[in-house]
Amino acid sequence: MNVNLEANFKEFSKHLRDFQRVHLPSIYRNVLTGIAYEAQRELKRNLPSQIHMPTPYTTKGIQVEKAEKDTLESKVGFVSKAFGKPPRGASVLPAEYMSLLNTGGVRFPKKKMIAVPVLKNYRPNKFGNIKGNDISDFLGDKDKYFSATIDGKSGIWKRHGTKKKNKKTGKQSKYARKIKMMIAWEPKTKYSKTYEFDQVIKKKTRSVMKKEFAKHFKGVLQKKGAWTSFTTM
Repeated sequence: MNVNLEANFKEFSKHLRDFQRVHLPSIYRNVLTGIAYEAQRELKRNLPSQIHMPTPYTTKGIQVEKAEKDTLESKVGFVSKAFGKPPRGASVLPAEYMSLLNTGGVRFPKKKMIAVPVLKNYRPNKFGNIKGNDISDFLGDKDKYFSATIDGKSGIWKRHGTKKKNKKTGKQSKYARKIKMMIAWEPKTKYSKTYEFDQVIKKKTRSVMKKEFAKHFKGVLQKKGAWTSFTTM
């Protein structure tokens, strides 16, 4: 999920002299890249106001692709397979779930099922996610946990309470009498539209466009030796 930043700079450049116009591609490239970084900072600043306690993984997933003189297009958004640099070993990329929060929709698992914490029985981490190696730890402790479908509900169950007693032998079982679901195996998860991605980008772009152009307009021309005290925009 990303936005391409392109612009019509005719208003800014109509008063340039001929010897300055040759440097326009460099100016435009720097302006578009500057706007993308401003938008990136605003997305990171704004994210907690729309998403409850976003993880560092999600926040770091907001990346920028710089503009080039031959394309004059910069990009900003959440890392995906086609955009940005995903962290090594990442399974679900930020763009996959953030795009669903932006538009609403249904997420299907890459494998068989999606693991979802059952909040009344399981305490997730501070970001609302299943902690570290909990699933593998649960499945490794077969005396206390097991994965099964019971009454149409699939997931990881925990045995708790007093242990069963065999009526015939009078011996106590190693298994507890009661069970409760800790992690649910879901075939899909639904997302409501809760994140206004495009509005954040548009608002920030409008607010910084002239400032970024003024900064890079003077900076590039000074570097190229094409700035004069009579230069205006």
